[in-house]
Amino acid sequence: MTTVGYGDIYPKSHLGKMIGIITAFWGVFFLSLFVVSLTNITSFNFSEIKAFILLQRLQAKDQLREQAVGMLAAAYKIKLLKKDQNFNPDQLKYLQREFRNHKLKF
Repeated sequence: MTTVGYGDIYPKSHLGKMIGIITAFWGVFFLSLFVVSLTNITSFNFSEIKAFILLQRLQAKDQLREQAVGMLAAAYKIKLLKKDQNFNPDQLKYLQREFRNHKLKF
């Protein structure tokens, strides 16, 4: 917005230079006005922020519930497998790895 190119064409008179300076400032002003209006359009207001935080909490609660269910299911399977007399040690290792993968993350 504030350049005139590679210098091939440039204003030579005082009036042309003044018009070039005014045009450069007008371009910077117009670009900054565009950026400010775009920022205002895309930013959240107070109620939207509250709704966004609520959605994040609900999503975190669902993830926590899924992790807890997976952890409890793996623990129950390990318990049942240990009660079985003919269990496969590889199955136990797999279930213990599954149990570790479902540890609750906060």
